[in-house]
Amino acid sequence: MHEEDPLSGDGWQRLAEQAHEKFAEEVADLGCPVWIQFFRDPSSEAGLSVGTVTGPDGLLGWTAPPDCVAVGMVATGKLVLVDGQDGSRQGRSRISMSCVVGREGQSGWFLRLSDGTTSRIAPEEGRVLDCLKRCFGLPSIGVLAEVSELHGAAWALSVLEFALASPDPLPWSQVTRLHPLARVLDGYLDAGQVDRGAGGPPAPSALDSLIRMAANGWSWEEIRLDAARGGLASLVEPELAEWMDEGMFSRWLLGQVPSVDQILRDLDGFLTPTAAKRLAASLRRAPAFDSRP
Repeated sequence: MHEEDPLSGDGWQRLAEQAHEKFAEEVADLGCPVWIQFFRDPSSEAGLSVGTVTGPDGLLGWTAPPDCVAVGMVATGKLVLVDGQDGSRQGRSRISMSCVVGREGQSGWFLRLSDGTTSRIAPEEGRVLDCLKRCFGLPSIGVLAEVSELHGAAWALSVLEFALASPDPLPWSQVTRLHPLARVLDGYLDAGQVDRGAGGPPAPSALDSLIRMAANGWSWEEIRLDAARGGLASLVEPELAEWMDEGMFSRWLLGQVPSVDQILRDLDGFLTPTAAKRLAASLRRAPAFDSRP
């Protein structure tokens, strides 16, 4: 047994920097990340042995055995420099980075810019951290988005798919029928609990209320458990949903679909002006719909 624990003190930071030094060049040549597994090994001079997995998915879905003390990743990418006032892009820089997470949540981080500038300030969240933490069953940072964002993206994608196949711009009445919870909405209509508004689709204020109620009807954890039973197999494998926790699952699922703003741009010209305005207002959670025809 080694007299000094290689992971004592600032050992986690040293491990991240050593991983960067060993694998950064290989990662640049491969064009994909290298994921690392660190195991206690008294016979090794460093006190640790290393296993690697190459590829974008890496350790996704992997559970560390008892003798694994840390996991990590080394990757390259681009850092976009953004102006703090208007959000405009000011430039880009090539980066290489490494991240290490220990069994008890200890971490080390190292980043190098193309000009040689380095940073050891670890991010507080992200898909890499989510994945490394879940290898040990550690909780992710937690849910950062409301379930309504998933409903909104699913709704917008349904509208886009239907609109691309339609010879005419879709009216608002058709757009409302494409909401993921349209069956619930139809139930309210059939029961006479929603004002149709002059015989047409639901009155804007009533529809707005129903959408907000639907968004509050399920938690991310309930959706994750449904996905673990195969309910969202087209977006996430059941075993992977089971391996994730609520926070990682929410970010993963939202990362599988385009942003609402992107879908709205793709819908330009495929909806009537009224439908486009009301859909945008709903997806961006405006206080109420414009009730004008």
